[in-house]
Amino acid sequence: MTSTQPRPTQGFAQSIPVSASISVEQIHYQVKHWLPGRFRLYVPQVAYDESYRRRLEQGLTKVLGVQEVRVNPDARAVVVDYNPDMPVAQVQEEIFGVIQNPPAHLQGAVPATHEINYGEPVVLNVRNKT
Repeated sequence: MTSTQPRPTQGFAQSIPVSASISVEQIHYQVKHWLPGRFRLYVPQVAYDESYRRRLEQGLTKVLGVQEVRVNPDARAVVVDYNPDMPVAQVQEEIFGVIQNPPAHLQGAVPATHEINYGEPVVLNVRNKT
């Protein structure tokens, strides 16, 4: 008989050698609590890496079945509410995949652009999303 509950999972921050000059970093995370329809995860990187935190939040909201994502950097916590009718193994696999590989760029973000013309002032065009 198979269980529909996710396996206790813990990832560790470590570098895995891929070649002599390239390594892949794994993001440390731990499932702190699970109920059908909800994961509470410990992800220390959300406390000190704003770019990762924003990309993670955006990536998790795109996972099929995810209804809400809450990130608390002070607690290093990520709560993911998802449709409890979804197969937990599928949701779990996708959530954990996004933790390790969040989207590279935020969609809808306007990158800061600049031109440097020597002899002229530097012009920065930055639009903040509010």
